[in-house]
Amino acid sequence: FAKILSEERKRRLTGFA
Repeated sequence: FAKILSEERKRRLTGFA
């Protein structure tokens, strides 16, 4: 499930950018 966490973090980073 680490992959899901990594994807979620990337999405959040993209939204913040």
